[in-house]
Amino acid sequence: MIVQRAERLGMISVPWQEYTTPLAPAEALCVGTVFSELNQPYTPVTCNQPAMSATQNMSAMPWMQKKR
Repeated sequence: MIVQRAERLGMISVPWQEYTTPLAPAEALCVGTVFSELNQPYTPVTCNQPAMSATQNMSAMPWMQKKR
């Protein structure tokens, strides 16, 4: 028996990409793509907040604590 569902499980949106001249092979290997418009280098953001210790992390997340 085949059951058809009327509900929508998800929707995607993919923008059109214009084809441009690809990067040179050596440069493409360095940046990870042959398409220059997809080259978006990662720049980390510095955070002035000190890191939490493992015991602070566990107390902040009670569901992660071991049950006895």
